[in-house]
Amino acid sequence: MAAGRIFDPLGFVSPFTIRFKILFQEIWQQKTDWDEELLPDIREKFELWCSEASSLSELQIPRYALECDSANCPECEIHTFSDASIKAYGAVSYVRLKTSNKISVHLLASKSRVAPLKSLTLPRLELMGALLAARLAKEVSRVLSGKISTTNYFWTDSTIALSWIQGPSGRWKVFVANRVKEIRSLTDKDSWHHCPGKDNPSDLLTRGISADSLINCDKWWNGPSFLHEENTVPVSYNVLLNDESAYLEELRPSERKTLTVTLDNTFLNNILSVYNNFQKILCVFSYIYRFINNCKKPSNKQIGPIRICEIKRAEITLVKLVQQLEFNSEIKDLSIKSMVNPQRVASNETTMTDTDSDMDAHSVCSDISTNSNTSSTNALRLLMPPHVRKYSDCKKRAWIISQIQNLESTIIGYAKLESLPKCPANDELLQITNDAKKEAIRKRQLM
Repeated sequence: MAAGRIFDPLGFVSPFTIRFKILFQEIWQQKTDWDEELLPDIREKFELWCSEASSLSELQIPRYALECDSANCPECEIHTFSDASIKAYGAVSYVRLKTSNKISVHLLASKSRVAPLKSLTLPRLELMGALLAARLAKEVSRVLSGKISTTNYFWTDSTIALSWIQGPSGRWKVFVANRVKEIRSLTDKDSWHHCPGKDNPSDLLTRGISADSLINCDKWWNGPSFLHEENTVPVSYNVLLNDESAYLEELRPSERKTLTVTLDNTFLNNILSVYNNFQKILCVFSYIYRFINNCKKPSNKQIGPIRICEIKRAEITLVKLVQQLEFNSEIKDLSIKSMVNPQRVASNETTMTDTDSDMDAHSVCSDISTNSNTSSTNALRLLMPPHVRKYSDCKKRAWIISQIQNLESTIIGYAKLESLPKCPANDELLQITNDAKKEAIRKRQLM
């Protein structure tokens, strides 16, 4: 009944009433039913609070806080303080009037809230108190806007919350970022300052005090002592934070920007059709991957002529890309240890000899030869599509249709070679496959 009789819309006695709110939350947390008796410690706290409530009748509050109008008071400041504890958080606003002969400070309003039932860290509660201060100051400024011009100042003893407010909201996690964004929309970040906890009157809203102590508390009614001094914002109270370790927990994870380069079949065909020299194609791919590497690592850019290792990497990458496009289904079958039809691959494709130990391309043909009964001397081949045959540099390292079980394919492949233009590389390949052709014809005659 005593709590219901207290009418305090401006929060003048909030340091006293917050004790009852905290007590009521404790009863709620203990899940005490309405017809059950309170626990002894809860009952004792409640009876003490009710006995002190009668002392509030002795409280006297000045009805007129603005002692001057806009003409006689050139400087009018609104100072709002915020604080929080694990039980409650709150904010209180004061008006500071400065005339030629004196400085006066009066309590205007306060707001207090009990901490949510869901456990929050103390820095987050401090931030919620700062948000409550921003909302309270906006309402106070709205009421005074038609009477006198004001300047807002905000104070908190939490260096972590202060660093969140003064930093960019995009750096923090969602909970902090949303509240910082609202605070920044209601206030100017430069209007926030740090004050010691002993000078923060909103600390009374977070722990509560007795009625007698509230009546005689000069810091609550008239603000901290530094507001009565000539310098409104002492230099010692401005804290610049450079260490992020205190609020590292609320920093968003580092964002990584990934550059994805997609090479489709059209792109490869265009490159292969434009250049007739295999070395030129390798140079083009080398410059492409140098560009990608420089974008990923700007501090370690590669410049100057293309190096051998870059050309080697381009060659490996080119083989991989071509095989992924031409033998996509076969590579998928090999990845799940399925059988691949050698005739399907060998009837259309050329194989490249893997003479380099560091070649890391997909050795499709070697897996095919493992599944088939081909000779071990023909293992470890690299399949390439037919359109690479026009590159002499590539042909010198290739065997034509060496992984074939169908003898008809050998003869067809030889016929294709005979139609190629005359050059030393083609002549060499014709000589190599001549014996294979004769052997194929002899076997057909024996069938």
